[in-house]
Amino acid sequence: MRVLIRLDDFTPNSNRESWGKIGAILDDLRIKPLVAVVPEDRYFGPEPTTADFWSSVRELQAKGWSIGLHGETHIVERIPVGMRGEISFATKSEFIGLPLEAQLEKLRRAWATFVANGVRPVAFVAPNHGFDRITVEALSRHGQIRVVSDGVSLRPFMDRGLCWLPQVDWRMPKIPLGFRTVCLHPSTMSAADIAEFARSAERAVGSFVALDELDLEHAQPRTPGDAALEYLLSGYIAVKERIARLLAVRATRMASRA
Repeated sequence: MRVLIRLDDFTPNSNRESWGKIGAILDDLRIKPLVAVVPEDRYFGPEPTTADFWSSVRELQAKGWSIGLHGETHIVERIPVGMRGEISFATKSEFIGLPLEAQLEKLRRAWATFVANGVRPVAFVAPNHGFDRITVEALSRHGQIRVVSDGVSLRPFMDRGLCWLPQVDWRMPKIPLGFRTVCLHPSTMSAADIAEFARSAERAVGSFVALDELDLEHAQPRTPGDAALEYLLSGYIAVKERIARLLAVRATRMASRA
């Protein structure tokens, strides 16, 4: 098993204490993650994007952490009924519903913001997994980022000229199989979550890989088996969400009767 750690939602409004604790764990184990940075955050809070923020991003880049372009503003909307994203279980998006030129312009603005601040993203990370075939075309036309951190598979794969690094895990895998991207959101992790990650990361210390250590030149095309795996995962997630909604409704009804 090879594991790439991805840290989502690095913004001026990030919980720096939690990020610091996760960073210390990764540094201690010599793990170099992919960090999904929002260049013009308008979603997570009131603190604006400043020069100090970009200084902190450059510090992460300087110590070998890979930087991901995490949308432009991270303002997401419900995916319109009838529209289909690349990732079947996505429900919100910053991109889906926009025409090609609008999506391309968002990528151009985001990229320009990074470059103007001395940072070069190496991967595209769509907020909430929300992007579509038009986004893929926009990435190809933009031409600066050739890696997508998303997709369902147990190995990196090539699709439409881009290399996809599948992401289907939000905690360290219990079954050591294939290539895995473990996505963490440090700002919302509790002390218990952080402690559990530290323990599981120590147990798997020989499995971690940095993005720039991957041999992406030899990634193979997506297969029907990958599509079948996505179908099964989507069904599993849908069932979990339905059960969670039913339990929430039941809890509300019981509370109202009390």
